Amino acid sequence: MPWWPFVLAAVLAVGAVLLLARKKPAPVAATDTPSAAPEDLMTRLTALMEKEEYFRRKDARLSDVAARLGTNTTYISAMVNGTTGTNFPSFLNGYRIRYAQQIMREHPDMPLHMVAEESGFPNETTFLRNFKAQTGLTPSEWKRG
Repeated sequence: MPWWPFVLAAVLAVGAVLLLARKKPAPVAATDTPSAAPEDLMTRLTALMEKEEYFRRKDARLSDVAARLGTNTTYISAMVNGTTGTNFPSFLNGYRIRYAQQIMREHPDMPLHMVAEESGFPNETTFLRNFKAQTGLTPSEWKRG
């Protein structure tokens, strides 16, 4: 079969051209790498939570926060864990619980399902479970205390 050396040469030539023409990967943004200052990222995350009250969104997810901050979920998660000693859901729920406590101080007669909704919890049951987990008390016990 005298034609196979030509086919092999053609395939190798096309492969070499494609390899040489391949674009170099785009540089990774500074916030996507652990070399970015965690303090700056934590400052931006804190501002997102406190100034924009992002925690009040029922659909707030780690992926959404990472996209808003221009980084990835792994880095945000590691940064929150390393800075606060807790995971992202607990970090987010901490803001929600503190906000719920503020509401209950200012409006002690507000029904708990409304407190839960205003604080960003998807429902009252989730609110009660997380409140107890974070404070060690039920909302009723907390109000009495």
